[in-house]
Amino acid sequence: MGAMDGKTTQDLMGVTDTTVRIPMRDGITLSARLWLPHAIATNIPTIIEAIPYRKSDGTVARDASTHGIMVKAGYACLRVDLRGTGSSAGFFDDEYSEQELEDIEDVVAWAVAARWSNGAAGIMGISWGGINALLTAARRPKGLKAVIAAAAVLDRFDEDIHFKGGCELTSNFGWAAQAMSVLSLPPDPATVEGDWLEVWKDRLGQTVFLPELWSNGAGRTPYWSRTALEPGDIDIPVLAIAGHRDGYRNLPSNLLSAAGPNSKAILGPWDHNYPNISSFGPWLDFADLAVRWWDHWLKGMDRGVSDDPALRIFVVDGAAPADKRLMSGQWTSLRDWPSDAVRQKQLFLADGGLMEAAQPIQAPIRPNLNCGAAAGEFFSRSGAPDLHPADQFEDDLAALCFDSKPFDAATILLGDPEIALQLSSDCPVGQIVVRLSDVSPDGRSRLITMGALDLSYRQGLDAPRPVPVGEVIPVSLRFDSVGYKLAKGHALRVAVSSSYWPFIWPVGRVTQLTLHGGAVTLPVFEGSEVGTFQGLDVPPTASAVVDELSPPDLSTTWLRDGDRIVRDRRIDTGRHAFSESGLIRGGSMSEQMSVDPDDPASAQMHVTWRGSIDSHEISTETVWQARMRADAKNIHLWGRLEAFNEGERIFTRDFSSVVPREIDQSAVIDGGPNPKKTNGEDHG
Repeated sequence: MGAMDGKTTQDLMGVTDTTVRIPMRDGITLSARLWLPHAIATNIPTIIEAIPYRKSDGTVARDASTHGIMVKAGYACLRVDLRGTGSSAGFFDDEYSEQELEDIEDVVAWAVAARWSNGAAGIMGISWGGINALLTAARRPKGLKAVIAAAAVLDRFDEDIHFKGGCELTSNFGWAAQAMSVLSLPPDPATVEGDWLEVWKDRLGQTVFLPELWSNGAGRTPYWSRTALEPGDIDIPVLAIAGHRDGYRNLPSNLLSAAGPNSKAILGPWDHNYPNISSFGPWLDFADLAVRWWDHWLKGMDRGVSDDPALRIFVVDGAAPADKRLMSGQWTSLRDWPSDAVRQKQLFLADGGLMEAAQPIQAPIRPNLNCGAAAGEFFSRSGAPDLHPADQFEDDLAALCFDSKPFDAATILLGDPEIALQLSSDCPVGQIVVRLSDVSPDGRSRLITMGALDLSYRQGLDAPRPVPVGEVIPVSLRFDSVGYKLAKGHALRVAVSSSYWPFIWPVGRVTQLTLHGGAVTLPVFEGSEVGTFQGLDVPPTASAVVDELSPPDLSTTWLRDGDRIVRDRRIDTGRHAFSESGLIRGGSMSEQMSVDPDDPASAQMHVTWRGSIDSHEISTETVWQARMRADAKNIHLWGRLEAFNEGERIFTRDFSSVVPREIDQSAVIDGGPNPKKTNGEDHG
């Protein structure tokens, strides 16, 4: 067993809670929180969660609602800080790096050889932890028997927060800035090896400029393909969990299409959270769900898991209000996926709307950078209305729209819609964004799902290829997974646009696309199976309380600054005290995204993150400022990291990088019409 680096406690429920250091193959040690049921000395499995979000303060409440409960069901639980994060030694180098995955393999080996172990381990995680759980499973370490992955992806280039259909998401840069802020915070002085201040300074000096790493957009290069999972890569059971209000909602369909028969999936009404702590319900008792899964695969108990349907999905009631915390709908189960209960229905884009038969059309898709203001965020966790898709009326005005006739009966869409289009372009670059919306009889438009494609990737994501100017080309794209009930009398809208700012970074010039035809394929559910469980109307109560010293707050404002439209978003994460570690954590973010609507190459993004860690021993703060702009030729990135101890600045470092666009658009602009050119200067 690794060395103890913190005090050991025992609560009244019979759980030993301690902190251990786990040795890696290169001698570095990772700090982990270990829970053991002290009434059971041997022959129990271990559940592992390895993430960079600081076990001493960042995930305390969440850990208690998962690991702290599962251990009482007879499991050892390890919550590990990744290398160079929290209280672990070494230096962080990138998300899902070879070093990170080797370390998790070493944690698995340590756990299955521990004195309490029955030789079996499982890995669980959400988002970062879910993705590295899947990647570790593909490496097949000895003793790893099952996985629970929530809000995760199989393909980081196409499904993660970085790119979508080859289009760079603005969240790519926003998440890089947030991650660098979190990673810059100091270690917990009580559980770190050595002098905490020197460890912190050394760590700051090894800071990686994540925006540069993640703006590598020249296709699914080896950087991205190294962490892309294919069918057959994972041969152990996986329970995949995702939410409709999250950017990672495609995990269930993707996983079931790629994994073996013992894997199962759940798609619920949740945001970027475990289903017991989501901002939206109905909720699930995640700990109870997890224990049943682990009992079956790690203890050999027959909990009936093998008989569960492949997919359990919450079908949202489109006739109900969209902004309620407890969403209306019905749990539905499908024994197999893909399912024979889902029929593919085609509707064709025509001058009169969506029709049953194909018709030739020739419709311009007028450039409009105002389309996208109602997009919401890629992933969200606060439940604030502006983080979720609003009424689509304004975006629809800026798009080319095709409406169906009102449906004469309620219709359930369940699965992965697709659309095939025939387009022509006046230049070798461009992007296409298509939304499916529910149009109610009073004219309101509610977003169901969307898809996007950089036209340079129309023949595949491996490498960009210029668009042949003036030639009609076929393109196809997949929408995000849906479980949605269109009410009788409602219509379906297909909205097509050539940009989606500020959700997607625009190309470097005004492009004129023309639509020559298309067909949308809808997955219509015709079964009648009812789900095998019902969600909870109130979320389960967490078993630990974090003292909130000041509440979180969020605001978003749209304004005009000369020719530019600016979205100003501000978040105060509040201040929270953690009694077990004695730490107090606070933070804030300001983000300005702006563009001249006549000039796509003028788009810019400025972000400032502040984070603080205080206690009776320390008073620290980090400030991370970052800017991004993209002209027709290059992506320009800049950042500055500052760190303060007791009010004194102890570290400053500037970062800058120029990343070439996958296709140089400067020659395109020089050779053709473009209303304005950016002068390359930063604004604001």
